Amino acid sequence: MPDQPLRIVIVDDSAEDRELYRRHLSNHPDRTYKFFEAESGAQGLVECRLRAPDCVLLDYRLPDLDGLAFLERLRGRSTLLPVPVVMLTGLGNSEVEDKAIEGGVIVYLDKNQVTPVLITAAVQRAIKHHQKRLNIVT
Repeated sequence: MPDQPLRIVIVDDSAEDRELYRRHLSNHPDRTYKFFEAESGAQGLVECRLRAPDCVLLDYRLPDLDGLAFLERLRGRSTLLPVPVVMLTGLGNSEVEDKAIEGGVIVYLDKNQVTPVLITAAVQRAIKHHQKRLNIVT
């Protein structure tokens, strides 16, 4: 029986970037995906609650809030994020990267260096790491 498609929520205000991530992931020969998209942080939070995604691809710069505020709202009162998150940014900044990792982001990528292999590996790594984290807590 084939694996169920991975549910991916892409939160990015750039339609071109969302399309690029979909295309990169869809080219994977051994995995299928179902994509849900949001142009803003508020829409992304709704999609996360409605879709129970396997992974979130999150742009750091959104029109209504930044990625760190998104993480805080997604986490709510929990100490752990409910889903694995890969953060992407066009503004490479080690301070933001450190804060994102502290906030629960598993993989932090520079948008300018994203390739099909890199983003596929990032999603797989994020999901595996999140599953391990949940197993340690429970």
